[in-house]
Amino acid sequence: MLSGSVDKTAEENEDDLSLEDYFQHFVLEHQDQMSETELAQKLGISRKNLWERRQRLGIPRKNCPPSRLMSWYHLAAAN
Repeated sequence: MLSGSVDKTAEENEDDLSLEDYFQHFVLEHQDQMSETELAQKLGISRKNLWERRQRLGIPRKNCPPSRLMSWYHLAAAN
């Protein structure tokens, strides 16, 4: 058993997060700066798995900027 202070700092509490808690914290902290692809890569999961976990945990996906959406729309419409 480890001896030491019962009080934990915020950093030590982060080390005690479950995988689901860490996932939720990571996504919420980084979703404004990263694309879905980048988030999935950093987490080591597929984009589909990222979407499934967001659904299960109730974490909505942030709307992508209109310029990104329009470029995707034009690519899809061209095919």
